[in-house]
Amino acid sequence: MHGTSLARNTWYMSDDCAAVWRRAEHLAQRLLVRKGTAIYRQGEQVQQVYFVLDGEVELSALFPDGETAIFDLLGRNGLFGEGPALTGEPCHGTATATQDSALLSFNIRRLQVALPHHPELAWVFLRVLAMRHYTCAQRLLHVFRGEPWIRVGELLNRLMQLHGRPIAMPARGMLLAISLTHAEIARMTGLSRVSVTRVLKQMRAQKVIAVIERRIIILAPNRLVFDQ
Repeated sequence: MHGTSLARNTWYMSDDCAAVWRRAEHLAQRLLVRKGTAIYRQGEQVQQVYFVLDGEVELSALFPDGETAIFDLLGRNGLFGEGPALTGEPCHGTATATQDSALLSFNIRRLQVALPHHPELAWVFLRVLAMRHYTCAQRLLHVFRGEPWIRVGELLNRLMQLHGRPIAMPARGMLLAISLTHAEIARMTGLSRVSVTRVLKQMRAQKVIAVIERRIIILAPNRLVFDQ
């Protein structure tokens, strides 16, 4: 079920996968991270994989021109750090707690030793990597299309799959139980806030979405990324 703790997630694993990570807490160190704390920074090398027990972590990247992009908001049941931990490459972004957060920190060397003895965890780790790869591929497909409508539509479509709740009133569609600002959507799509506002107005005018009490309702999901 999509509870309130998932209201801002841009990615999270299924409950059955998350349960396996939680049962593996004996392999990890529990961390309590205060709001505003950087867990790791762009360019650093890390040997930890992090699982979010509670709270929220923002993954962002700083570009040479000073622009910042958010590429994920992870709450309960989120996983991050696995890429640089597995490859040994520098982190391509910064992970920052945007709320007081509780994390499980898995040392990648300890995981390497433990996984042969925990086949369920090994299988779930593979599933999570596959899910992240699939999600990244979906996003890349739409990034190649530079139109603002396509970028915003891809994000709304992804959020609908994560958080969409069918409703019949006050409009029939899929309610997005999210609390993202136009500025945050802009940083997730590589657009300006003005462009995001313009696209959302166009979508409303064409009855692709409705906005009621600051909540987005998807009226025509098939037109989010293919119709302008």
